[in-house]
Amino acid sequence: MPDYLSFYKVAAYFKVDIEDLKTVSKQRKISRARKMTCYLAVRKLAISCAEVARALKISPSTVSKAVIKGQVAAGRNEIQKDILGI
Repeated sequence: MPDYLSFYKVAAYFKVDIEDLKTVSKQRKISRARKMTCYLAVRKLAISCAEVARALKISPSTVSKAVIKGQVAAGRNEIQKDILGI
């Protein structure tokens, strides 16, 4: 079971609704939040791509690609520290 609390934290950080993370929206703010959610869930919280995919209603392949893009974004700033306290 994914850590939904971290999903809420990411949504709050990016000022988007948690349900927006489950949409196919390509709005910049929503897609950045979705990428960061995937990255933090898979890399930092050790949740499988399949579980994150089910929670966000996207494919595991999409989660995997988002993890890579989220990792690049996380490397540029302090987002993971602000969200997870890491």
